[in-house]
Amino acid sequence: MIINFTNLSHEYYSTLNSLLEQVPNIPEIAATPALASYIVDVYTGCERMSERVAVALDGGLPTGENWHEQLLRQMADSGGNNRPPLWQGSLLLELDEYRKFRHLFRHKYQTKLNADKVLILVQKIIITSQKVRKAIKQFNLWLETQSTDS
Repeated sequence: MIINFTNLSHEYYSTLNSLLEQVPNIPEIAATPALASYIVDVYTGCERMSERVAVALDGGLPTGENWHEQLLRQMADSGGNNRPPLWQGSLLLELDEYRKFRHLFRHKYQTKLNADKVLILVQKIIITSQKVRKAIKQFNLWLETQSTDS
């Protein structure tokens, strides 16, 4: 069950950087939702990885109204089969910020998004993504040791 995160590809960030360069020439009403969708895509990819880990190693997904938040917290703790945390420390806090933003994005008119906040989050997403890649790499190393121990 090696985890792969295709949303963090070079092409994805090349496109994002191109969009960021063009932002001054795009009306805010179009630029803000476009940038916000990148943020949502990256967080959704992280959540999908969390879901796979929860189902495969922890016995299932959390339930209830705030299951998205519970899942993120579940991945911050050790889990089934002696699973190490997937997300830790500052990365966990950053992912939680993106989780909250995704909720806002999905439940609010996109024209009501705060353009300055979106720009800050999208600029931070590149650094956060590097942390995600590192966490995935460490987790995959642990997974590989489990398959060789069996």
